[in-house]
Amino acid sequence: MMRKFGFTVILVLALGAASHARTTPTSFVQIFYASYMEHQDDPGFTAFIKSQKAVLAPDLYDLLSDIADNDQRNGGPWLDFDPFINAQMNAATFSVGAAKVVKGLSYVPVSVSLRSPGHEKLAVTVVVGERNGLLQIQNLVYPPSDGSPGWNLLDWLHKQLKR
Repeated sequence: MMRKFGFTVILVLALGAASHARTTPTSFVQIFYASYMEHQDDPGFTAFIKSQKAVLAPDLYDLLSDIADNDQRNGGPWLDFDPFINAQMNAATFSVGAAKVVKGLSYVPVSVSLRSPGHEKLAVTVVVGERNGLLQIQNLVYPPSDGSPGWNLLDWLHKQLKR
């Protein structure tokens, strides 16, 4: 009995690792945003960001964790927007587009509707790379909007936190 249980546990772990290895960047981002949508009403970003350590690249995770802990009343840099949807309100719905691979990184567009389900428009392109055989979010790139140029979260965080 114990031998069967041990074999079953090994088989389940192996299948889980194999299925993760087969995850495409597009499905990886789809899974991330499905989890995000479940938690977007949670107070603050800190708890959600801290729960994503395995999903976010180390530099992005560290910078996001640091700035998410800041409070505007303390005078330091703080997040006044949701970096995952580039908005100051919750998403009603989202859709994930097909990945485009450039120089080993996958660029996955995410469109969001802030008010009416089904009226999504491009909000962010998620940059996905591989680290130690696992997919991770390396950066978030925001499109030009209302005459402002496009920009990316990693550069913005480095500038805000002076690192």
